[in-house]
Amino acid sequence: MLHAVADMLQQSFHWDARQGVDQRLAALEASLGLAGLDPNEAVPLIAPLLELPVGDKYPPISMAPDQQRKRLFATLVAWTYGAAKAQPLVIATEDLHWADPLTLELIQLLVEQGATAPLLLLYTARPEFHAQWPLRAHHTQINLNRLTSGNVRTMVAQVAAKIDLSDETIATVVERTGGVPLFVEELTRAVLESGDVNLSGREIPATLHDSLMARLDRLGPAKEIIQVGAVIGSEFSYELLHAVHPISEPELQLALRSLADAELLYVRGIAPDATYQFKHALIRDAAYEALLKSRRKELHQRVAQTIDERFAELKDAHSEVLARHWAEAGEAERSIPEWSKAGQKASERSANAEAISHLAKGLELLNSLPETQNRFQQELALQLALGTPLIAIKGFGSPEVGKVYARARELCQHTGEAPQLFPVLWGLWVFYSARAEHAVARELAEQCMRLAEGTGDPDLLVEAHHARGVTMTGLAEFAPGLEDLDYVIVHHDPAQHPAFLYGQDPKVVCLSQAAWTLRVYGLALDHQHPAFGRLSEERSAGVCPRLHRRWEGSDYVHRQG
Repeated sequence: MLHAVADMLQQSFHWDARQGVDQRLAALEASLGLAGLDPNEAVPLIAPLLELPVGDKYPPISMAPDQQRKRLFATLVAWTYGAAKAQPLVIATEDLHWADPLTLELIQLLVEQGATAPLLLLYTARPEFHAQWPLRAHHTQINLNRLTSGNVRTMVAQVAAKIDLSDETIATVVERTGGVPLFVEELTRAVLESGDVNLSGREIPATLHDSLMARLDRLGPAKEIIQVGAVIGSEFSYELLHAVHPISEPELQLALRSLADAELLYVRGIAPDATYQFKHALIRDAAYEALLKSRRKELHQRVAQTIDERFAELKDAHSEVLARHWAEAGEAERSIPEWSKAGQKASERSANAEAISHLAKGLELLNSLPETQNRFQQELALQLALGTPLIAIKGFGSPEVGKVYARARELCQHTGEAPQLFPVLWGLWVFYSARAEHAVARELAEQCMRLAEGTGDPDLLVEAHHARGVTMTGLAEFAPGLEDLDYVIVHHDPAQHPAFLYGQDPKVVCLSQAAWTLRVYGLALDHQHPAFGRLSEERSAGVCPRLHRRWEGSDYVHRQG
């Protein structure tokens, strides 16, 4: 979620392990101030993205996740434009085909609104990537074709530097690489590392994969280091690598230096505060695939245990990383809770696509476990967590949402009437309401009410009245419906109960529903309405006396005529 953005910001500040939280926070505040932003408003939004604790200096954010995401994006865009006005700015981002959905959403805002700013945005992507924004007058798209034979020869000469390769060797590189820049560079380096500048065609690797494998085989002790790094991920820290592969520091640093010199890895920082990134995903893939499957599994297990026991910050901030390693280690039972945590965290930040992906992976792993009571409980929690981001992306009445809550209801029957039954029924009520299946929605709302009254939970009672009030007024049963809506308006305090279901504040929903109901009711009083018929003045006063009095002179309903 916004990984590329967070990484870019952290790089721009040049933070390292020697800087404390106060120093980092001061740098963030200064940068925001120079861009013309109010730190009091911006810091609470941006600090979580940078994993920067603010303590009691700034109040916690009290807004719905979706609203918080929109405010964060607006702040990041304003920060970018403010910085560009202070000094012309260039932002380069590679490999958009791997960007997460939230990063692409932010990029879209920048590319669409940046026409008047001294800002140059450079992006690279594979041909199969299709931007989700339309091209505008200030956009330029350049399609890069394969290199010509002349270009390849020039590139070979630059990579080889002062070493003269034979004409036969250069001709073979030109023929086999097909004008693909990465293949040209890697094949040339493979030839150079072989120590023979006069290799014949049969001795030169025929594919990029073969070339990379040949280079890895010549690394010596460094090969094991790059393979352990490949298991950790496309980017890894020196600290984590050393913890997973505890050889002597001089030996480890020498191996990493040789990998950087060979341009297989990019390095940022100085060990032990350094981080390393594979030059290309294909290099990482080659190093990973060169491992025996049993060895991969063993290393994933070691990485997972190391993160779990010694890297609490990484574990808490990126549960999906730990989940992936446990899964690759064959530890489904330890992976599933981490996928669940990752999905819920993503959902809380309105990173709905990522939330769905994480939760779906947890559900997929569950299928490999035997059907036990514990598995049913875990699946129920995952299905419930999946409902919220699915609603956000697909809509309340989508078949996917109905399927999730229907399955959750089946699971409740396996596990008994667990505490999760109410949100399951409420989710089904939302689904059927959105599809205008009012009879089913009414029965579900009544079930919610019986459950809430049985528990006496004030939050559940508010949501049950919410569901029944919306359904009843939608069915033109105004008197009982308005009473339910009024219950919510009176009893729900957002300050005391900010965590409402599916991103909806029930008081706001019920105020809106009541306003529309009273407006329609007023029309029915004054005119012959085809749906409701003529209603008497006496019935108007008797519908809901409290609401009738509350709306007199209020700003909730705009009275016309």
